Amino acid sequence: MLYPCVPGAENYLVPIEETTPDYPGANQLKMYAPANPVFNHVAEEICFEITETAAISNPKIGIEFLKKLQALGCKIALDDFGTGLSSYEYLKTLPIDILKIDGQFIKNMVDDELDLAMVKSINEIGHLMGKETIGEFVENAEILAKLNELGVDYGQGYHLHVPCSLQSLVDELQPAKVNTK
Repeated sequence: MLYPCVPGAENYLVPIEETTPDYPGANQLKMYAPANPVFNHVAEEICFEITETAAISNPKIGIEFLKKLQALGCKIALDDFGTGLSSYEYLKTLPIDILKIDGQFIKNMVDDELDLAMVKSINEIGHLMGKETIGEFVENAEILAKLNELGVDYGQGYHLHVPCSLQSLVDELQPAKVNTK
């Protein structure tokens, strides 16, 4: 789960990694289609994470697929940002909503001034472009507090929620069923 870095905020996103170089074809896209009742319930809370490498391996198909997911109401996050050689170039051309700051910078930023500067820089560039930001590897309250201080929008990591299946998240997010007997 991606949790807001601001204490007390209640919005969150459910990340789904789509890191393979081959994007889903028409049949796989049906899994995410509005006709799917599970999808209808949580579409606006789903965030597909795509790595820069996967997004550029076939730019025409990749951009088309990402735009289809956005049209369905999903958000798109560029995962592991800051680790690729051409990251900023792709940031300008890919249809993404969210910039996910690589955890290699996040995990040591409390003690390492250079990592802190990298996180701050990536966050500022993302916000300048109108994108939300995610800090991954949030392993403790100190990291979460620093992300909040920097204005990073969401956090992801074991301190906030352990990884789990999409179905378990859907079950967790659905309102409790009321017994009407």
